Amino acid sequence: MDTPNPPLVFHYVFWKAVLFGVIPAALGAGMIWIGVLALDPTWTAEVAKGQFLVDAPPWIRSPVMFATGAFVFVPGLRLLIAAATHASVVSMDDRGVSARTIFGRLRHLDWPAVKSVKRKKNQIILSPVGADTLGQEIWDRISVVLDIGMLDAPAAELEAHIRRHRPDLVIPAPA
Repeated sequence: MDTPNPPLVFHYVFWKAVLFGVIPAALGAGMIWIGVLALDPTWTAEVAKGQFLVDAPPWIRSPVMFATGAFVFVPGLRLLIAAATHASVVSMDDRGVSARTIFGRLRHLDWPAVKSVKRKKNQIILSPVGADTLGQEIWDRISVVLDIGMLDAPAAELEAHIRRHRPDLVIPAPA
């Protein structure tokens, strides 16, 4: 009886995850703080664009600023937590490949389902779709995107593992 190979697990490079996590987390926290200040009916600010939002009533401007701040803060916080806990981001085993998006959603593809591999600068995109659909692989919620610029493994190691399970697929050179 064949024993399955242990999964290969990859993590974020610590300093990159911290850098790319602190910036949006700080900006998001700043927007949330501005939302708190905007609750005051006498609050005002002189801005080059968006004065209509500053002039809006507090019950409109404050939730908009809270929502905008939270939308920026959450991905930054997720990156910081992944860096601090050394959480796995990409996992490859004999069944398939799994990767977490920046928002924390887990995407999984079984090896037989992978129909094409694309390489874009610092990304390897495994897609069941096949033909390129105007660059929609990242947003189609089906493809698995491996952001090799953020991972603690060289691209050659990821490509070798993909070739081991799907030797029929051609991995193009980085574009």
